[in-house]
Amino acid sequence: MGSKLVIVESPAKAKTIKKYLGKDVEVLASYGHVRDLLPKEGAVDTINDFAMKYQVIDCNSKHVDAIAKAMKKADTLYLATDPDREGEAISWHLYELLKKKGALKNKEAHRVVFHEITKQAVNDAVANPRELSMDLVNAQQARRALDYLVGFTLSPLLWKKVRRGLSAGRVQSPALRMIVERELEIEAFKPQEYWTIEADAVFDKQAFEAKLTHYQGEKLAQFTINNETGSTEAVETLNKAAEGKLLVTNVTKKQRKRNPAAPFTTSTLQQEASRKLGFGAQRTMSVAQQLYEGVDTGEGAAGLITYMRTDSVSLADEAVQEIRGLIAEKYGETSVPKSPQTYKTKSKNAQEAHEAVRPTSILRTPEDMKTYLSADQLKLPADDNRVPRHLRLRTRPPRHGPAARARDPPALPHHRSLGEGPTRTSRTVRKQQRRFRGRLARRLVHATDDRQRVRHHRGVTRGGQHPTRAPRRGRLVVRAVLRRHANDDPGRTRRSSRG
Repeated sequence: MGSKLVIVESPAKAKTIKKYLGKDVEVLASYGHVRDLLPKEGAVDTINDFAMKYQVIDCNSKHVDAIAKAMKKADTLYLATDPDREGEAISWHLYELLKKKGALKNKEAHRVVFHEITKQAVNDAVANPRELSMDLVNAQQARRALDYLVGFTLSPLLWKKVRRGLSAGRVQSPALRMIVERELEIEAFKPQEYWTIEADAVFDKQAFEAKLTHYQGEKLAQFTINNETGSTEAVETLNKAAEGKLLVTNVTKKQRKRNPAAPFTTSTLQQEASRKLGFGAQRTMSVAQQLYEGVDTGEGAAGLITYMRTDSVSLADEAVQEIRGLIAEKYGETSVPKSPQTYKTKSKNAQEAHEAVRPTSILRTPEDMKTYLSADQLKLPADDNRVPRHLRLRTRPPRHGPAARARDPPALPHHRSLGEGPTRTSRTVRKQQRRFRGRLARRLVHATDDRQRVRHHRGVTRGGQHPTRAPRRGRLVVRAVLRRHANDDPGRTRRSSRG
């Protein structure tokens, strides 16, 4: 046995890292947490500074014994558990247990951290170890103490009043309160009626819609027209003034940029997997764990993605440079912005200790990996049902230039006015035309759920050719349409933004 002992959490990861570090290094797995609080009252002493009493987890005691036995033959210990607070706590518990057993006497112990399981990342981490971070350890202990203090008190009440086996911990209790508050909002909600006035317009045999935005010199808000009588009067006034036709008096052009979504965090990865494939969070993270720990690619096992438990949207500089180089090679220098786009998380409590979830190498294509991946690994959320491809799409675009679109091309009648003076009204028609594909150069090739968007980019509508070719000044045959609406209730779930 070698003079170095490396401890990781899973046996699959141990097998991969063993190949990177060579025969002189022994790599063992802790199989997750090795200690936990005593399963009885008093495990957290709230009187004596919240002192916590631990015991070795029964099913993992044999793994602790194996590590202690191997440590007696090794000179140096490297604790290489996951780079989050749970991983830090596992390393600390192992360190304390081995010290108690006397296995670390006159021996060195180091903490090593890597965010991707590649040969270079692992060897760099071992060459640059650090000390255990007690801040991370204490953060995990505080979370565990909350679980115990809240759950140990409330769960038995649920078992008695509702059903045995239910849990009421630090997450479930506030979540239940949020659900109750939202339900009360729904019950107290009173719908409000409002009306919109639209025009079914036709020019050169092409039909399209225009929406009334200004009436009698006033910009219309959602509830400006809130009854049938007022809406009918407005339509009669408009029809009388228009005499069946709208006059194009002004065309406004605007250009805006559509920036790409930020790289994946744990949350957005799970959302995309659910939205596109119907994967549950557990299934998503299980597949991501497999890709992180390593897949045999024909040249040995290699981790295909970075650490998947993260709230950061940043990327390593070397990854950004590799991505920019690939874009320049495949799509030309014009597709590469002068400086890469950077993102910041919106969450105030984000730790941002790691990178975003990304492929360990953008040069490793899905086509190359197809024969080595399982069905779920190929499916985890992708526009074209390939995990690595979707991660590539979400990782690569921030280094692409943003897609530029012109709002309302020169020939599109944008601002339509009827009459002058107190009865002056305006209707708006919007149309987008892509000026620079930017990041869409990649997405348009693979995005199956964006087909309507692609057709729209080509200037096609349900009626055929979009009336962007109408003259700047001209009359459009119209028919006013009334639509009655009611504002929606708050809903039982808040829609999260699509990243």
